[in-house]
Amino acid sequence: MTNAIKKLILSKGFLICPSCNGEGEIGYFCGHESTTNCYYCAGNGIIRSLKKEKQSKKCGICEGSDGGCGGCNSNPKGLIEWESYELI
Repeated sequence: MTNAIKKLILSKGFLICPSCNGEGEIGYFCGHESTTNCYYCAGNGIIRSLKKEKQSKKCGICEGSDGGCGGCNSNPKGLIEWESYELI
């Protein structure tokens, strides 16, 4: 992300995600080098504010029915939940 783009984002009242520094991806090491979308900004690299929000989505395996499939960490509602910054 160039400085001009960062200045434009900030001038519109948005913030650069501090977790991924506006990249939208974070690197992690689990036996090999890989990346994943930053869950704090949902991969956008831009956030509305540093206020925390709880996000959730239906599990793709049990489709929110029972939560016993393991894909949603045995959430009884069948939801995958995480915390993010306030998204745009």
